Order: sequence, then C-alpha cells, then structure tokens
Amino acid sequence: MDGLRVASNSPSARARNRRASPAELRERILNAADGCFEREGVARTTIEDISMAADVSRATLYRMFTGRDELLLAVFMRELDRISGQLIAGISHFESIEDVLTEGIVICVRTIKGDRKLAGLFGPDAAAITGRIAGSSDALLVRARQFGRILLDSPRPGDRQRIRPDMAIDDIADHLVHVILSIIVLPTPSLSTDEHVRRYARTFILPALIRHEQHSDQLSPLGQTSSHPSRMA
Repeated sequence: MDGLRVASNSPSARARNRRASPAELRERILNAADGCFEREGVARTTIEDISMAADVSRATLYRMFTGRDELLLAVFMRELDRISGQLIAGISHFESIEDVLTEGIVICVRTIKGDRKLAGLFGPDAAAITGRIAGSSDALLVRARQFGRILLDSPRPGDRQRIRPDMAIDDIADHLVHVILSIIVLPTPSLSTDEHVRRYARTFILPALIRHEQHSDQLSPLGQTSSHPSRMA
C-alpha cells in the first residue's frame, strides 16, 4: 500500500497528470472507480482505492468528484448511457400504450440485470447504496424524462391520447424510474421473471396511468400482453 502511494505521487505521475486535460483525468478516474467497484465491491471500495488505481492524488480526485457517491452515480450513468440505444431499440416495435409501458419496464429491468457492470452495481452489497444514490439523482431523472418522451412518443397517436390528461409525461417518467429501481433493488421471487414483471406492471402500474374505462378491456385475465395483430406480445 505505501509503495503504491509513493508511486502515485512520483514526479512522472504528477507530470503526466499536469499534461492531462480535465476530460482525460475524469475518464481515467471513472475507469479506475469502475474497476474498483467490480473487483472490490461498492461497499468495500474507498476513495483511497480509487485514487491509487487512477494514479492521481486525492486532491485531484476531489476536484473532479465530491466523493464516492458521485463517482458511483457517474459510473452508473455512463453505463446506462452506453445501453440506452439498446433499450430504445427493444421498445420501438411496440405500438399500443399498454405494450409500450409494460414492455418498457420489462426490457429495462431485464437489460440492467443482464448487464455485467450494472448487475454488479446492484449486487447484494451494493443495491441499497446504488438505489439510494440513483433514486435521488437529478441527472438520472433528466435522462429518464428524455427516455420517457421517446417511450411515450412511440405508441399510435390514438393510444397516446389515452394517457390520463392530468399526468405530465415527465411525472410518468419519474414514476417509472422509481418502479424499475425498486424491482431491481428489492428483488423478490414474485418479480423474478419477465412474466412476473409484466403481470405486476399491468396489474399495478397501468391502471394508474391510463384512462381506466378505455383500457380495462385491453388486458387479458392473466394480465398478459394483448395478442392484437398490430401488437407484439
């Protein structure tokens, strides 16, 4: 440990850091934090671990980030941005508002759980920390609202009008973020498969977002995706 600290403060390291742009230093610190979280786990990783792995001083790290929570959020957001196209592509072929909302939740939960880095950030030792930070993040809500606008622009025009008129798109996006985070952070046997999540969404989420009298006959008795020819189950 002491040898590593000395190495990180060596003249060559300091000179290299002076030559690096803020963007390069930020990326190096994020890569180091990402590696530390993956190797050591979120709960066991310290700022000292990250500064040593990035070969920067703690002072340099704190100029870029306020602390471990901000680093964890930045790593999470970077990975989420990386897969955002995959999420949008997965939802793009659904047309009805029921399918868009339901499958949007299912695909987000499945994709985050299936992504090695994101799954690690929501592992047993990290879920409470990551969920707390992500759930209170303005940056995540901004991205969620952008995603929500894309998501809710994809149904057929007539279906978009079936969203409750007293609910703003941004409020719906915020709500869906918290639903998705809760399913990931608090896993239960009743939400362990795509079909479980799908049934949960259609039973508890859709009735709050869509005009009840117009969508109640769209759901099958088992809460499964409609088999209408224009929709994909």
